[in-house]
Amino acid sequence: MCQLVIDIGNSRVKYGVFSHDMLVAQAVKDTLTSEDILQLLTNHPIENIIYSSVAASESRLLSENMTAQVPVMELKADTPLPIDNEYGTPATLGKDRLAAAVGAASQYAGHH
Repeated sequence: MCQLVIDIGNSRVKYGVFSHDMLVAQAVKDTLTSEDILQLLTNHPIENIIYSSVAASESRLLSENMTAQVPVMELKADTPLPIDNEYGTPATLGKDRLAAAVGAASQYAGHH
């Protein structure tokens, strides 16, 4: 089974499909369409989607169209994570930095 990870920025959309911690597909696009996501769901056994977005229109695309097919989660300040977010104002911490901290923690689990 695969996980779809999407980063929707101001000018580009980046995504990766992971299978057992291995990156099996990736792309950088100007926009993300329903057809793009349906193609990914057709080509890969995706069981979950997580996304981070600064673009409301593409966030709606994910939340409205995909939740019926697979669980979709948005990365936000209050998303349950395997790390503690002790930033002074958690809601203002950039989602890219939050995602990077989670990635670093998973790569170096057990190291202090």
